[in-house]
Amino acid sequence: MKEFLIGLALGRKEIPRKFMPLYEQIKSCGALEKHGAKHDTKYDKALESSYLESSGEDDTHDANAKCAKTAKCSKHSKSTRAQKHQKYHKYQEKARDKYQKSSAQDSSQAQMSAESSHAKHTPNHHAPNHLPSHSQPPSKHAYKLSDKFIIAQIIIHNHRIFAKNIAKPNDKDLLLKGRYGNLKDGDIVLLLSITRTPKLIKILSSSASAPRLVYLERKKGAIVGIDCKTLESTRLPFSQKSLLELPKHCVLALENGKIKQILGSLDDPSVDERISLFLSQRAEDFGEEAKELARNFGTQVEPSLYLAPKNAESTSHASYTSYASYTSYAKSTNSAHSSAPYRRDLRALDFITIDPIDAKDHDDAVFWDMHAHTLYVAIADVSEYVTPHTPLDDEAKARGFSLYFPHKCYPMLPRELSESLCSLRRDEVKLALVWEIRLHKRTKLPIKVQLYEALITPKANISYEAVDKILESSAQMDSRAKVDSHAKIDSSKKLDSAMPYAIWIRDLARVTQTLKTKRLEKGYDFSTREMKLHLDKNSELESISTHKSTPSHSLIEESMLLANILSAQCLATALNGAGIYRTHEAPMKERIHALFADISELGYTIPKGKLHAQIQALQKEADRRDKKALVEKRAQIRKSEARENIASENQASKNLNSACTLDSRDLDSAPESANALDSAAALSHRELLDRLIIRAQKEARYSDEVALHFGLGFETYTHFTSPIRRYSDIIAHRLLKVLLANAPIELKPESPHIAPLAPKHAKQIAYILESSSAIIPMLNTKERAIAKTEMDFKDRKYARAACKHIGRALRVRVIDERYPAICVAESLIFGARIFVEDSRRELERHGIYQARLTRAELANGRIFAEIE
Repeated sequence: MKEFLIGLALGRKEIPRKFMPLYEQIKSCGALEKHGAKHDTKYDKALESSYLESSGEDDTHDANAKCAKTAKCSKHSKSTRAQKHQKYHKYQEKARDKYQKSSAQDSSQAQMSAESSHAKHTPNHHAPNHLPSHSQPPSKHAYKLSDKFIIAQIIIHNHRIFAKNIAKPNDKDLLLKGRYGNLKDGDIVLLLSITRTPKLIKILSSSASAPRLVYLERKKGAIVGIDCKTLESTRLPFSQKSLLELPKHCVLALENGKIKQILGSLDDPSVDERISLFLSQRAEDFGEEAKELARNFGTQVEPSLYLAPKNAESTSHASYTSYASYTSYAKSTNSAHSSAPYRRDLRALDFITIDPIDAKDHDDAVFWDMHAHTLYVAIADVSEYVTPHTPLDDEAKARGFSLYFPHKCYPMLPRELSESLCSLRRDEVKLALVWEIRLHKRTKLPIKVQLYEALITPKANISYEAVDKILESSAQMDSRAKVDSHAKIDSSKKLDSAMPYAIWIRDLARVTQTLKTKRLEKGYDFSTREMKLHLDKNSELESISTHKSTPSHSLIEESMLLANILSAQCLATALNGAGIYRTHEAPMKERIHALFADISELGYTIPKGKLHAQIQALQKEADRRDKKALVEKRAQIRKSEARENIASENQASKNLNSACTLDSRDLDSAPESANALDSAAALSHRELLDRLIIRAQKEARYSDEVALHFGLGFETYTHFTSPIRRYSDIIAHRLLKVLLANAPIELKPESPHIAPLAPKHAKQIAYILESSSAIIPMLNTKERAIAKTEMDFKDRKYARAACKHIGRALRVRVIDERYPAICVAESLIFGARIFVEDSRRELERHGIYQARLTRAELANGRIFAEIE
């Protein structure tokens, strides 16, 4: 529903049947306006069929249903995987042919009218043919919300009511004044905004019946419900006898006075996962239709379906590299072999993936050709399987992103795709979109780049740790050795036999370091550490480790940044600034002044000059302080070791028969670092400084308009390299594949020109842009929700660990001094958020204090302490 409302606010061509009652409500309020000329229903019908739009009546929907039915019968069939693919392709071809047949009847007339219309109404003559200028509204929109109205979501904070525009979530929240006691947090409303104070017109969707979580607790002889968020007690509309049948501290999801779900007991550590998922409204599993469709693709790619036949080798180069996808929305070529989805065969190249050692969803692979000085970045071609308006697409869109807990991943796509067919696993043929990037041998800047569809076979899935070992070693590698996917490297000798790609990995590391140096001339480099929680078999916090960026991370990061920026430049050039982009606005002057005030309190002198130079100078000063602190620490260690040696000599001279016992007093004086949860070191000067700088900046977000990325220093940027775990990347892939279907993509820095779009492809691009304009604001919301869910789970694990240490002392750093002060633990349970409700003394921001744990709430994951 939210996606429909965002689309209505921005402009829609049609109203889906299931949203017709909601549309009529908004229309009755006089909030809609007709926009643009009446659209061609015949064109709409053909375009909907071409893009697999499921209205319940078209053949495409029937094709998907038949495809799912074929999957159900495949368990008892002896057909090969190739036959399964061919059956699926048959239905896809049928949908595409229907569109081509319909449009061919009057193609010349449509083309002439489109060209004349373009000549009359398009002011930007450099824009691609038949694609409206991005600064103007789409010409086909028939339904649009009036500019006098907005559709907003209600936010209640500190007893005040705010409204957030769902179509423009980055706009300032509007404060509602008046008596609106009937509004609930999360309601979707229609507002009239012709005055400074908006007026409520209608509640479109109420969250009053949204489920809430309570856990059972016995109070004064009766079992009551304790709200997991507010910890307030409430009487339950159930008999005491029935409540006694439930486990102690049982967590219930209540909706409209009924039990919707029983999540488990709060005493069970595994319930934390279910609570976090429930609060985020994240479905644990996929629908049967989506899973059946994913299984129908099989587990392996059949190369013969994507490669040209041998007798086609003599044909023109354009025929062999037509770059055409078999999907209905990107299929367009004039070659003699236009009915076959030919791809470049790169299976012989030594692609490798570099990921965390426990990764299963391998999005990207790289190969560095040292002799040709060419970098190949291959990205899993997920959009080949996830076509618009199919069950798979609906499930992926609803999730937006993969969700990562410390012990488990809840993927955006079914595991049959995310961890099998799409994942770039070693020694398996995979479909990929490949950027072939030739770099200048001296400057390391791109001089010629190509994008195309290909088949690849990754030769290894290597961990970051293994690559770091390669970069640390100077041993010569044996290129004939067999690869071990995640080999543990204990010595240079074993390294030689385990990693035959070390020679070009080392050379690529030097190249990417040069790229990083050039990038930092405009962009920023922040020293951050990733906090990783390790859970035991009982789902309790066992240990905490921190991971800092290493050379292997930098190698992959710079390679992916290069592919992302080339994708963004391609979209911006071809689509006149439209598309999907990752933007990051520069911080406001007020926040910069506040940042410098905070940094001054830490003893830094703010240098003069431009912001980029100022931040780099401050970072150098922080690095100097860290080096000085390290030298002092080493000197203290040497002195301590010397004292221990003297003490041991004195002890040896004593009576060797004297007993040595360790009593409780010795245990109390034992260092806290002996605890497994205190294994991480405190923040360095550079890390603390960079955290302050990051907090002063605005959040990066997705946008349908090209804009600057302040943090990276890029004029244009997008997300292209992680389609398995980000829906935004799938949208970018769809746009790029239409451009590939239109003409091969070859870019040169001195002439970044892309062929004008043919009328058919311009319509396809317009369709994707229209649908994505409603999806992009939702992706920004979902991205924040995912981060909140991941933090919520960590807070619950920290709180459960803190329960075992109530009364113990720990060191905390204040990050927000306002009551109740928020601190971060720097010992005992490193990284946990601590709330201090002690109002007897004033705390300083960034100050370090000794505190003592007082209580921990398992229901909401909060930990409390008092300053000693």
